[in-house]
Amino acid sequence: MASPAMTRLRRAALGIAGAVAFAVSFVPGTAHAAPSASDLQQQIDAKSRQLDGVVQQWDGLNDQLTQTTTRARQVQDQLGPLQQREDAASATVGALAAQSYQVANFGALTALLSADSPESLLDQLGMLDALAAQRQQDLAGYRTARQQLTDQRNQLTDLLTRQQAQQSALNTQKIKIQGQIDALEKQRDQLAAQTGSRSTDTASSRSAPAPAAPAVSGRAQVAVNAAMAQLGRPYVFGAAGPNSFDCSGLMQWAWAKAGVHLSHYTFTQLNNDTRRISRSQLQPGDLVFFYGGDHVGMYIGGNRVVHAPQPGEVVKISDIDWMHGYYAAGRPG
Repeated sequence: MASPAMTRLRRAALGIAGAVAFAVSFVPGTAHAAPSASDLQQQIDAKSRQLDGVVQQWDGLNDQLTQTTTRARQVQDQLGPLQQREDAASATVGALAAQSYQVANFGALTALLSADSPESLLDQLGMLDALAAQRQQDLAGYRTARQQLTDQRNQLTDLLTRQQAQQSALNTQKIKIQGQIDALEKQRDQLAAQTGSRSTDTASSRSAPAPAAPAVSGRAQVAVNAAMAQLGRPYVFGAAGPNSFDCSGLMQWAWAKAGVHLSHYTFTQLNNDTRRISRSQLQPGDLVFFYGGDHVGMYIGGNRVVHAPQPGEVVKISDIDWMHGYYAAGRPG
């Protein structure tokens, strides 16, 4: 059994060891190092790619909303005249029924005064019955068509409600990611101010003279010229010109100048609006897609694309291997 002195000695030793461990845990040098400018830029780029995906989903949903709204308006426009025709047919059926009733009741007196009146009466009644039957058939057709259109309108209204809710959710997600990007950029800029280094600056992109557009033939030349003329324009979520753009909006706007319609949605541009080509077939004006289709730019030759990269940047020229995200290429027109 240890003596009281030895016990006190051991307790003191344990106390000293604990104090040392406690002190070591708070030594400044053992804390996690602050992120470098490079680390912050990588986080910004990752968040920007995430935001670009949300933007493209929003653009695609916005296209769907436009189509749904147009279809709902068309159905509503058809319902009005159809209701008028149904009302007119219903009124005609009622009038024919009243007329048939009058002929059947008051024509009986005439039948008693004329030998050939019974046949004449039957002819009138038969004609009225035939007209009434035809109008009843028309009325049933109008009612069926109106019910079908009413069902379509109700379905489209429900679809609009769902799409608007999805768009609102995407907008909330966009605001959240944009806030994270803003915080990272502020941290990066503060670090740049402390170290005297230079952070990403879009002003130089705005002031730099625009390089000459590459020579290409036909509508592609018009599209390339239009895209190149937007160098330095700011990236804006959901924008398709004339003063700001997101990536698919720039492609849509530039090719519209050449008379070619593109959707404001990268995945539709990739899968429906362009003919898929290989990288070796690229010519100026072709669309180049990145990160599975979340981002798009226009090929201008020399292994370069003009594009609207991400929030906080402007329309600029980048290497085709920008961010190592090359995915596919397509040719409009």
